[in-house]
Amino acid sequence: MKLKKTGILIIAGLVLSICSGKLLFDAQTYEYNELNIAILGVFQTILPGDTEVKHQNPYFYSQNTFNLSAEATYYSTVSYDAKEKVNIEGKLIKNYKTGDLFKLKIDFREEQGLIYDNTFKSPIQLTSDRVVFYFYVTNEKIYLVNPYIYNEQKKQVYIGLNNEMALTFFLPTDQEIIANSEIVCQEEILHVVDEYGGVTNITSKNEEVEYGRREYNQSNGELSFHEDFIWEKDKGLIFYGSAYRMEAEILYLNAIEEIE
Repeated sequence: MKLKKTGILIIAGLVLSICSGKLLFDAQTYEYNELNIAILGVFQTILPGDTEVKHQNPYFYSQNTFNLSAEATYYSTVSYDAKEKVNIEGKLIKNYKTGDLFKLKIDFREEQGLIYDNTFKSPIQLTSDRVVFYFYVTNEKIYLVNPYIYNEQKKQVYIGLNNEMALTFFLPTDQEIIANSEIVCQEEILHVVDEYGGVTNITSKNEEVEYGRREYNQSNGELSFHEDFIWEKDKGLIFYGSAYRMEAEILYLNAIEEIE
């Protein structure tokens, strides 16, 4: 049995080496074709992943897989402010030297067709990068990882969204993943104004950490995007909210709880 499994892994590795440049990490467009998606699904199923959570951050989850529930309010082309109870699936992707990479995915009711998917091209407004989150977690901080990786040398953007093999391939070290991420939870107070006028605030009170990000239109100064996380010690994420402009394309997750 072990020999058979080893053989499968060797074959998968060889095929991956041959295909990686052309199929897995094609940076010419923002879209994958169906063959790319199928091959990635096979590799992610066959190749072993990390299963042991190493971080000891009390604001995040200690299991390698977990499920959350939430009361969601979000933009729908049908009702504009749809409301429903949703599940959020969480799983460990990779152990780094000083932190763990996790993926959280919101599962809306599939029959409602409310999530834009690169495979099926559903005519929806909430894009995949609004409902899939990657978090890099250390003992002291939680980072929101940007799944789009810009290669300065090649002047290209590589897509790690729903493609964890590409994400970890192009961000192989703690330093590189941190450089492509933003802190969304730490107990130290943070106030940053970036070169484009975007404002980030992190505050901590009564065992809760609140993160807020505001981006503004540089031509008229109006709010163009906002995003908020609230984390509670020994519970994890308890609230999330984001929207464009004046509450357009909203996504709010209230009463987030871990399902035992």
